[in-house]
Amino acid sequence: MFILVASLLLALLYRAALPKPLAGIPYHAASARNVFGDVPAMLSHIAGEDGTFISYLVKSLEQLNAPLVQVFIKPFGRPLLILSDFDEAYDLMVRRTREFDRSTSSGDLVRGLGPDHHIHPA
Repeated sequence: MFILVASLLLALLYRAALPKPLAGIPYHAASARNVFGDVPAMLSHIAGEDGTFISYLVKSLEQLNAPLVQVFIKPFGRPLLILSDFDEAYDLMVRRTREFDRSTSSGDLVRGLGPDHHIHPA
């Protein structure tokens, strides 16, 4: 009985850890079925092609052929949305700032250089 309950709990934990894609936004299907999401593909890209995290994101945008894609970096976390359309990004950042939350992780990257930069959430 204990083994049955333990295996059921492990199965539920596994399902909870799987990435939850947002509807209508392209993503790598294989990453959505992996608890680690895009991390294994990203690490092999960085190691094999002497790439970077940013070059992996660019490669994903090209492979999925879309201006907006989602990648799964954190287990139990929300997908990271990557927008590559300049006009749309400008509109979001300048004209529609109150409609969208800003990511704390993006702001953390430049906090040391620009602690009062507009990228930081209010």
